[in-house]
Amino acid sequence: IKQLIDHPLLSFGSHTFSHVPLHRLSSEVMRREVIENHLALNDVFDNKVKGFSIPFGWSEIRENRISAIIK
Repeated sequence: IKQLIDHPLLSFGSHTFSHVPLHRLSSEVMRREVIENHLALNDVFDNKVKGFSIPFGWSEIRENRISAIIK
């Protein structure tokens, strides 16, 4: 990943620590899963991880609190 992270045609995003469906988590646990994992990856990859991929996708479960935490 470190060799590819600067490639102009690729982008890297974070996920969660435990890969659980976000809608099943309390807002506090969800925030930790999303934000702490994103910050940890950016520590390793010099703040080049910009996006986020929602576990199990977004089409099935849409909650405002999920999108608010990701933003």
